[in-house]
Amino acid sequence: MTAHWQRLWNAWTHYWFRHAPVFDLAVTRIIVIVLQLWRLVGEGEFLPNLISRSQLPNALYHPLNILRLMTLPLGTDYRPSQDVLLMVFWVTLIAGLIALVGFKTNFSLFVFATGCLFLRSFMYSFREFHHPEALMFIALFLLAFSPSGAALSLDNVLRRRRNNAMQETPVIEQTSIFARWPLLLIRWLFALIYLSAATSKLSVNPGPLDWMNGYTLQYIMLFDGLRHNIELGVWLSNSHTLAVLLSWGSIIFESTFFLVVLFPRLWWIYIPAGLGFHASILLIQKADFYEYMALYAVFVPWSSLARKAAVYLSPQQLRARFSS
Repeated sequence: MTAHWQRLWNAWTHYWFRHAPVFDLAVTRIIVIVLQLWRLVGEGEFLPNLISRSQLPNALYHPLNILRLMTLPLGTDYRPSQDVLLMVFWVTLIAGLIALVGFKTNFSLFVFATGCLFLRSFMYSFREFHHPEALMFIALFLLAFSPSGAALSLDNVLRRRRNNAMQETPVIEQTSIFARWPLLLIRWLFALIYLSAATSKLSVNPGPLDWMNGYTLQYIMLFDGLRHNIELGVWLSNSHTLAVLLSWGSIIFESTFFLVVLFPRLWWIYIPAGLGFHASILLIQKADFYEYMALYAVFVPWSSLARKAAVYLSPQQLRARFSS
């Protein structure tokens, strides 16, 4: 029995902690941080909304449990003032820029993740919720506790210079036993999220096939099209056949997404399909899932693509193509 459990334990640890390229983790770090920085300053709405909500009366303030936990040392009735929120905002922004270039990556990324979670939790403490951010915050903390700064970072440049190791293994070839688990965990969270979405659609009343009849999606497209003045959504809602096809397509995509975790080579099918899936939702319903689209980076074999690109763009290959 001991040998049996030992084999199971070895298989479990090998699944999560075998050597994987740090380059994949670093690219994911950059994409994720860029998206979150854009959420903070690129949209131009976050800071004005933060200030306006800080001025709302206490009667409308219902702090989320995670915000209560983060402010617990300051008292159970503590509500951050506008000055505190602005201070956290600027510290978060600076930490994000530092984590982006990869200086003291783990610490700066942890500060960035904590600040983003604090600010968004405050924003959602006024009875408004949007679920895509949850996976993003989990991903930020996972990256903060991983060697995400081992490549494409100032930390790596300084380390190589300090150790006089400019001739060591190229970045795209470097691996770590701790580079796989964060990406793999995010992949499984994606699978669970999509599976939950599929089961939710299939469990609506009056029957399990109600979602696939097309009328439900027609109503959603028409409602959101009229609410947001989206002519494309209103126009598409007139086609029942298209609504049926899209309904079945969403169920098939969400209920089978776990296959890309089990068979990673399917990424080139599921990731473009997912990007198209969420892009269509944005265009038709004005519901953005930018966090999911950015986090699809965890499925892409960036180091493998970089190696192929390096070979394709090598001087020998270029000379061979232009001389033929």
